[in-house]
Amino acid sequence: MTEKYLTPVFIPFSVAVGNGIKEKNLTLRIGKRIRDILTEYEKVSVKMSRTGDTFLSLSARTKAANEWGSDIFFIDY
Repeated sequence: MTEKYLTPVFIPFSVAVGNGIKEKNLTLRIGKRIRDILTEYEKVSVKMSRTGDTFLSLSARTKAANEWGSDIFFIDY
């Protein structure tokens, strides 16, 4: 089993918007899509740092990934 830790990141004080799409919403959608693709494979487990409108510091995300035993820490920026 391989563990993948996805972290769709956004800067909490950023109001980056392009074509009416907020950065934080776009990175979350991309992260969820990557999760959905990866979980189609056998022996792949995926955990995400967020699945909603929340923010965790980098140290909190890396700590969670290490505690979970993640093989890969992927940042969707």
